[in-house]
Amino acid sequence: MISRFLPSLFHQSKTTTHLLQIHSLVIKTALDHDPFSISSFLLSACSISIEFARSFLNDLPVVPPLFAWNVIIREYSKSPYPIEALKLFSELHRLGIRSDNFTFPFVLKACGRCSRLREGCTLLAMKLVCKCTCSTK
Repeated sequence: MISRFLPSLFHQSKTTTHLLQIHSLVIKTALDHDPFSISSFLLSACSISIEFARSFLNDLPVVPPLFAWNVIIREYSKSPYPIEALKLFSELHRLGIRSDNFTFPFVLKACGRCSRLREGCTLLAMKLVCKCTCSTK
């Protein structure tokens, strides 16, 4: 029942204190197992504190949905710490989660912002190989 009201609460959240209260509610109601709630919460949390959002992602009792990863990777790619987007991307692949067409532009942007040309080229090669092998199946 409470899950109906959470998107509105997430959207109205403007302070870290409010975010912490909502975080507590998410945990108490076990919505930290729900992919939609996780993604919605992270979307709001990133606008207030990317560090808090990352901490929430790391502490989840379930593997976060790809959308949640993309939200944080996108925010890091725009932040003063784009290298963190690359670290998250590596973690994503280490966990065996396949990235999608939304993930790659954010990671490429992060590569450019931290002058990681080699990683950017490798990423493009991975994307091209994946596209070729996926389209032939």
